[in-house]
Amino acid sequence: MASVAVHARPFYASLPATTFKAYAELNGASHFTPNSTNTPIGRYGTAWMKRFVDADSRYSPFLCGAPHEAYATALVFDRYSQNCPY
Repeated sequence: MASVAVHARPFYASLPATTFKAYAELNGASHFTPNSTNTPIGRYGTAWMKRFVDADSRYSPFLCGAPHEAYATALVFDRYSQNCPY
């Protein structure tokens, strides 16, 4: 398996600053975590798709506003980076 330090983090860092982007590392997650029911993956996956696939800006606060700040604690994420606002 590819480590995040060698793959995911450098790939995120290589995206241009002008590209809307977010990077999340879930606490206690494994490579297979997306194969099971996971509230943070569902919450952020849905918000991201609604915001950028459907172009529905009502979902922006769930990615980088007050609802995000209240939810994205150290209990949920080991690391979360984004280039808000979007």
